[in-house]
Amino acid sequence: MADAKPKDPGSHKIVPLTRVQWLTDALFALSMMIILTQVDYPDPRVVTSDEQIKAFLADQVPAIEVYTITFLLIAIYWVKHMEQFSYIREMDYRLLWMQLGFLLFLVLLPVLNAYAVLYPLNLAVFGSYCGVLVGMGLFSAASWRYATHDGRLLNEGADPEAVHNLWPDALIEPITAGAAIAVAFWNVRAGQAALLVIPLAFAVRRWRSRHERRRKSL
Repeated sequence: MADAKPKDPGSHKIVPLTRVQWLTDALFALSMMIILTQVDYPDPRVVTSDEQIKAFLADQVPAIEVYTITFLLIAIYWVKHMEQFSYIREMDYRLLWMQLGFLLFLVLLPVLNAYAVLYPLNLAVFGSYCGVLVGMGLFSAASWRYATHDGRLLNEGADPEAVHNLWPDALIEPITAGAAIAVAFWNVRAGQAALLVIPLAFAVRRWRSRHERRRKSL
């Protein structure tokens, strides 16, 4: 009987999937909470009249815009992460380190969000913010590509079409963020607006997925 090929111990050791999911969910929740603390609150001893309240709220509009965009982006990444991992049965050390790289950029996002609140129209700050989004997207896409190659870490019976469709979908965020950096060299406000392509593309994909499921069920 021929001897079986030894497995590469550096990549095929199985990591408990639930531990990684708990860590990921905790860091997503923490990131969402931190960005909320970066919105200023009025001092009731100083801001007392209607005019002062209106002026304070007007001053907070850029910060609230940045907060809303960042929250939407984190939420979209979280939903996509859950969707991807619904197809993954187990995790090895290579995928673990890819996920840790993804989480590294995730926890950097609240830091860049704080900078964007302070300097909303600064090109270097916006470029760094988008750079973090690119990093998250590339690690997410690389993780999915690695896990699905030859079905190495996929659940048995996973829908091949659904698995295939998640690959180009994972590239939307890094490509859009990279394009937003290029646009920002012309106009930072236009670059910020370009990031809205990400939630719009996400909404369109969800609508198309629901439409396709209804069509197949007929």
